[in-house]
Parts: sequence; structure tokens; C-alpha cells
Amino acid sequence: RHYASFDVPVLLAGEPGTGKARLARAMHLGSLRSDRPFHAINLAGMPEDLAMVELFGAKRGVLPGGVNKIGLAQKSDRGTLFVAGVEHASPALQLALWRLAEEGSFTPLGGQEVLTTNLRLIAGSGMDLARRVADGVFRPDLYYTLAVAELHLPPLRDRRGDVAILAQHF
Repeated sequence: RHYASFDVPVLLAGEPGTGKARLARAMHLGSLRSDRPFHAINLAGMPEDLAMVELFGAKRGVLPGGVNKIGLAQKSDRGTLFVAGVEHASPALQLALWRLAEEGSFTPLGGQEVLTTNLRLIAGSGMDLARRVADGVFRPDLYYTLAVAELHLPPLRDRRGDVAILAQHF
């Protein structure tokens, strides 16, 4: 609830299956952007070119069939975009995500113009991004931009009291 009310990027860190996507949606619903769109994408196992198209869109002629594709960054304007598996982003995608988080700008694949959007970026990671920054695998500027607010989600084995609540929910 505390971070939902602030309009800053959030990094959700925790093991796979800890509920990062559910928490991101709950943060969106508790924010001032709750009446606007919420979109999510998982970068784990996704090729870089497909991730770029899904996130930033593509101009006519880039994709088969000669169609324009609007990306999630544009669809999430004035709403929230949750990017799960951010630790799997390639260096080029990390730079594009940094521009999106820091400046609110992006360029569709095959385009020349720079578009802008006003979205809240929430990122999810199943790995320790600070360690990946220290290892030189993850961009420090993107990490520090995303980690303005960082929440660590403990695994369910450390939250035994939640088992009954989850069982009742499901």
C-alpha cells in the first residue's frame, strides 16, 4: 500500500512463484492510475527482437504482413507496465528500458521518431540484480532507476501464515 500511492518505478525481487505479478497488479489497483490500463510482459525465454516489438511496437514493413504494431509501452500510457524477468533483458533492451523508465521515451522498431509515454514501470526479477550489476551483466543505471522502491518478496516457505489464506482463495 505504501509504494502503491507513490508514482515511482518499483523493483519486485523474489524467487519465481512468490507472486510478483499479483503484487504488481495490486499496486496498480491501489494507485492513482487504477482507472487506466495495466499491461504485463515476461522477458524470460523471449528473444530480444520479439521483446522489442512487444514492448515498443513496430512500424509498417518491419513485421510480416506489412502492419503497424502498437507496443505495450504505448498501450500502457497513463497506466502501469509490469516487466517480469527483467534480469533476462539483453544489453540493448536494458538501454531501451532505461530510456523508458527515466525519460518516458521509446522508438518503435523500424521507426525514426521518438515517442513518449507517461507510464509507471514495475519490474520483477527472480535474481539479485545488485549482484548482477556488480558482475557487470546488468546496467547499473537501469538498476538504480528501477530500484527507487525495491521490495523483496519472501518465498511461501517463509510465510507459513499465508498458506491458509491462499488455500481459501483458491
